[in-house]
Amino acid sequence: MESTGEISSHQETGSSSTSVDWAAAFKSPEFSNGLQTAVAEAVAKTLGTRASSETQVAALEQLGEVCPTAMVSAPGTQTPGEGINNGLNQAFILGPGRPPVPARLVAQILACKFVEMSDLIPENLEAPTTEGTSFIIEGRSIVPTTTTSSRKKNEISDILTWVECFNSYIAVITASRPERARDLLAYMALIIRIAKQFPGRCWFNYDRAYRLEAAASNSKNWSQIHADLYHYHTSVAVKATQPQASRNREPRGDQNSMIDCKSWNSGACSSPRDFCRFRHKCDRNGCGGAHRRIHCSEFARKRGRNNLTLQLCNHPDRQKVDYVLSGLRHGFRLGFHPESTHLKSAKANCPSALKQPSIIDEYLAKEVSLGRVFGPTSMPPVKSLQVSRFGVIPKKDGGWRLILDLSFPFGHSVNDGINKEEFTLTYSKVADAISLIIKAGHGALMGKVDIKSAYRIIPVHPSDRHLLGMFWQSGFYVDLALPFGLRSAPGIFNSLADLFHWCLVNNWNVRELLHYLDDYFTLGPPNSDICASRLKAIDQAATEIGIPLSPDKCVGPTTCLIFLGIELDSVRMTARLPADKHTELIQLLEEWATKRSCRLKDLQSLVGKLSHACAVVPLGRTFLRRLLDLLKGHSSKQSRFIRLNKECKLDIDWWRTLLPTWDGVFFFDLPEWAPVPDLFISTDASGSKGYGAFYSGEWFNGSWSAAQQPLSIAYKELFPIVIACYV
Repeated sequence: MESTGEISSHQETGSSSTSVDWAAAFKSPEFSNGLQTAVAEAVAKTLGTRASSETQVAALEQLGEVCPTAMVSAPGTQTPGEGINNGLNQAFILGPGRPPVPARLVAQILACKFVEMSDLIPENLEAPTTEGTSFIIEGRSIVPTTTTSSRKKNEISDILTWVECFNSYIAVITASRPERARDLLAYMALIIRIAKQFPGRCWFNYDRAYRLEAAASNSKNWSQIHADLYHYHTSVAVKATQPQASRNREPRGDQNSMIDCKSWNSGACSSPRDFCRFRHKCDRNGCGGAHRRIHCSEFARKRGRNNLTLQLCNHPDRQKVDYVLSGLRHGFRLGFHPESTHLKSAKANCPSALKQPSIIDEYLAKEVSLGRVFGPTSMPPVKSLQVSRFGVIPKKDGGWRLILDLSFPFGHSVNDGINKEEFTLTYSKVADAISLIIKAGHGALMGKVDIKSAYRIIPVHPSDRHLLGMFWQSGFYVDLALPFGLRSAPGIFNSLADLFHWCLVNNWNVRELLHYLDDYFTLGPPNSDICASRLKAIDQAATEIGIPLSPDKCVGPTTCLIFLGIELDSVRMTARLPADKHTELIQLLEEWATKRSCRLKDLQSLVGKLSHACAVVPLGRTFLRRLLDLLKGHSSKQSRFIRLNKECKLDIDWWRTLLPTWDGVFFFDLPEWAPVPDLFISTDASGSKGYGAFYSGEWFNGSWSAAQQPLSIAYKELFPIVIACYV
């Protein structure tokens, strides 16, 4: 027995100093005696009695000739996967200390048939069954005699037990089909997430229903969520957390009490009397609304984050997913680098705020009630509070938008400490929407949705809240959500918008989709319900994830809508500058006609509006270049004056000449694959004599009039082309 002890010692310590002859060890008397003893004990356990030596000998004789060498053989001689490939009637050895998976289950698993996961619980694997399980040792087959056990079968009671069983399931599958490892691991991660995010056993019910469906459809890729099954089982779980209607009337709360009723907030008041001595109001910090805590918006936000986590379980960019989910849970960092600037607080608010005090009061009261602004306090609520000035600007719907001027004081502001390069974005363009319309065809149905209070649904990390201070009416306020005016706000919000876009395309089948920050554009073929179904899917996805949409800004299906400030018409196949913007731009250019100098921010505003018009003015970008060049090198102080040079005035005059005589319409370009008619017209013109044209045997010519003689050659070359098209 010394050799056996030596082998065991080397196995435990992992020493490689002594070479072991495994083939000789398996043939040794010690191994045979040990095997007989082990099998005898197993038989005794199976029979449920203390078998006598005669019974053991008879049972050993009944075991017959022993089984293949692949399952219990010398290390390195054969892998479990090779043993499985040799036949489906062999058990699968999981490893030391773990019972083998019977051949019956192995055959079912490899044949993609449904298997009760509880059958893979180790205690159930150890329990004897009515089948003969084949083991392989030294080329001889052993089929132990078994009897039906009266012991009750163990069931899966928690997620850890399920994970242990599913790991065994994965081991059996991947031994012969290693390419399935990735989708099975993704599926296991999904089940774990469901178990973490939803109460009860919806994870178990979803798993069982999914595997039944997979067995029926012979699906061999489990990495995708089954939307119908997922929504059904998780919605049942959510409903289970909601209070059930009581047969008797729920006790009334004492609204004059200063203490909130905990049981009422959790679902149902537990007071044995008809009147509760506590107040029936939301006990979430800072809320106090006439709703239960479980129905509070904060509870809804948490549930939305959980649903978003599940929706993104297969997203390829895990770093971006973790960044967004962590930001939604703990707040987003603003990207401020304190070493890059010396902060100074503003001493007064913008004039627009002072002119609209009632608007400011209403806005702050609303934001405080929603938990997006903290205050007011007589003293700064956080250390080193940076107070920035703010103002209001009117919105098209008649409301007002508060802008926190985080670029002031110049050189000492919050925005001065944020690197532009860290939050650069590439936005969708009107040209992208036009391409989709051309692809969908003449008369395509379009739709768009808008996220409500886009920046304001993004929380700020507590470490950066001191950067967003405000002062109003002798009180200090702190913004807890992304404000308008923050340099990094578009980039931070767009990280969430991009993930929502990915969910819509990959999980909700909204294939044709564009988004520009909070605006989403989709469409479908003409005379179909595809666009309507996609708009409905966007609404359902937003509701599930917890992203609020603006009902008054949701448009479609329609053949004409405004996207990114440009009117798109799929019937006329045109893009148009809206009439109000067209008129506004003409009036603005008239104001600039006599200017010799301007403030930087005014020039930036003009360039921004002209740049927007360039989407439908093909040559507009050419006559904007010199204005853009003038902006370079003048970004330090927005209040400084810039002198307009001669070239810039010429560009402004070009726009002043164009816009009053232009109807604002741009016709879509034909796609490259569209057939072009076989139409060839030959024209020519001379500078002094005249002009002419020829087409398919027909021709005309003419001489220049006295009024046309001094005009440019460009005009004279174009003139016969226009006449040829007309006739």
